[in-house]
Amino acid sequence: TSKNKIETEAKFIIDKGSTFSALQRLTKLGKFRLEPGGTRFIADRYLDTHQMHLYRSGYACRIRTKDDQRIVTLKS
Repeated sequence: TSKNKIETEAKFIIDKGSTFSALQRLTKLGKFRLEPGGTRFIADRYLDTHQMHLYRSGYACRIRTKDDQRIVTLKS
């Protein structure tokens, strides 16, 4: 079920080609096994009031379009 899903995200800025090549060869990152995931198109759209009530309250409302599916999340 969707309530059992855990989202893990990592973002890196890599300014050296040799570092990028080394990362591509990794098969593990900590306790996580890495494998090719292919390319996917994901579009995120964030919603708020004109007064930015959600943002000022520490929330973000996101509509994520992935493949043919839309997922609405409220993050804090």
